[in-house]
Amino acid sequence: MYLKAWGKVSGNGAKIDSALLKSIRGEFGLGVRTPRFYQICAAAVSDMFKRAGLTAQELSRECGIIVASRLGPVAMVSKFQDELLDYPEDQVMAGNFANSVHNAPAGAVTVMLDVRGPAFSVMGFEDMIPQAIELAEMTLSSGNAPEMLLITAEEETVIGESVRMVHSSFEHEAAAVYLLTADDKYPEFDINAIK
Repeated sequence: MYLKAWGKVSGNGAKIDSALLKSIRGEFGLGVRTPRFYQICAAAVSDMFKRAGLTAQELSRECGIIVASRLGPVAMVSKFQDELLDYPEDQVMAGNFANSVHNAPAGAVTVMLDVRGPAFSVMGFEDMIPQAIELAEMTLSSGNAPEMLLITAEEETVIGESVRMVHSSFEHEAAAVYLLTADDKYPEFDINAIK
């Protein structure tokens, strides 16, 4: 598996700058109410496009997507759960429910980039990134997608802060993206070699 392009965005131990996310919403045509988690993913993709001199139109229409996260869009999930406690069932916002389902992060990125390849969301604490890399490699080697966009992202939330008290290595708000391919004209992918 080979690395065609990569990008990243980080709040450097804090939340990512709101002005940056506002410009990203404009770049990708995202609404103001687009969940922050998706905006963070879009910011990393934007950085990748700039570093590699690519545009969304240059991605294969059959590009696959993997979004890997320890907590995922936890702010949206929490909002939905809060509404279930605070309001009658018929007054809970459908949009919050839609963003609380497991594969919503990958689905949101496919819509944002207008690609139609396989889409997976990988969530969990143990071996989440190696599992996502293995999934990307299997998808490429099986021929199910010519390229795979692997995004790792975390949103700064109260839950994340709580987890950080127990697991000091838990990431602050940040995202990284890797455009992977089976084409050997690109350098071999080694996530540890990218800084």
